[in-house]
Amino acid sequence: MLAFAAIVNLIFTCINYRHSKNVAIDAKDNRDKILALDARHKKRVIRLEEFRTLVRDPVRSTLSDIQRLAKSFAALANTHIPLDEHRDDLRRLNSETASALGSVYDSLADANNSQFADGTDWADGIEDAQDHILAQLNTALDEKKPQIKRLSAVSIIAKEMHTLRSNVNSRLETALHTFADDVEFVRTDVK
Repeated sequence: MLAFAAIVNLIFTCINYRHSKNVAIDAKDNRDKILALDARHKKRVIRLEEFRTLVRDPVRSTLSDIQRLAKSFAALANTHIPLDEHRDDLRRLNSETASALGSVYDSLADANNSQFADGTDWADGIEDAQDHILAQLNTALDEKKPQIKRLSAVSIIAKEMHTLRSNVNSRLETALHTFADDVEFVRTDVK
């Protein structure tokens, strides 16, 4: 009977040893899976931050100038003073607008050349908006045109600038959400 108990004890010891060895192997596999998921997560977070700093922030910086100019044009459109008396303001706004539109285009072109382009043409539509805004500026600056037409042009410039800013911001937010969704992860592979 003692020999039987010793054999049963030996069998249970072997089973426990194998079980503990399997548990250790499972724990190591789980740890490796967690480390692999963490590494992928870190890469995705880094990619998201790179998008924010290399694309979104520079573009938004240039869009803030567009927003400021749009507000200036809207205020000028709502004035009851003839535009001839705002000649210097219009010339200054013309110069600032050309510069701001160039900066927006450049920042979007930089985004096209970045690793985040992924087939997206960030500058899509910007040239048409630029042409339309600059054409309206020419109308606003033309002192031979009637006051009502010039004021209408100034109002259109303000609206076009708001639309431009809104469209570019919308595309930035869509791309940002795509990157952010890619960053979210759940450790479903881990037991």
